Amino acid sequence: MVAVRPNADVTVGGWTNESGGSSLYPSLNEASQSDATFIRSASDPANDVSEVHLDPTSILADGTVKIALGKGVNNAIAIDTRVALVQGATEIAAWNYANVAYGLVLKTETLTGPQLAAITDFTDLRIRMRANVGSGAGDFDSDFSNEFA
Repeated sequence: MVAVRPNADVTVGGWTNESGGSSLYPSLNEASQSDATFIRSASDPANDVSEVHLDPTSILADGTVKIALGKGVNNAIAIDTRVALVQGATEIAAWNYANVAYGLVLKTETLTGPQLAAITDFTDLRIRMRANVGSGAGDFDSDFSNEFA
């Protein structure tokens, strides 16, 4: 497995890291997933978007994407999230998660052959996260962007 990790913030939006800071990618750029570091959407997000650029020196080999995401508050409020792999402004693949669970839950997604073939510039790959909810905030752990294989 080749780890493809973020190396820069593109869009921060209302998102913060685990300490409440505005630098996101260092909390996601880990060799292996750790629940101690993550990024969080704003409370009461309405299309709250953040985006991180992926390290161009890495190679996205077989298209396996692992995403750890969840709710930071254990309540009945639904948080919907969308995670997308984009190249510049072009969306290569996207995954929607409705009413995510409390705590971080690991999801594994796989790019299709046509999605992998649609990538023409591996130096411009990004991960875009979007959160929507009535109130509350969604937590994203590093695995969503660090373990592309």
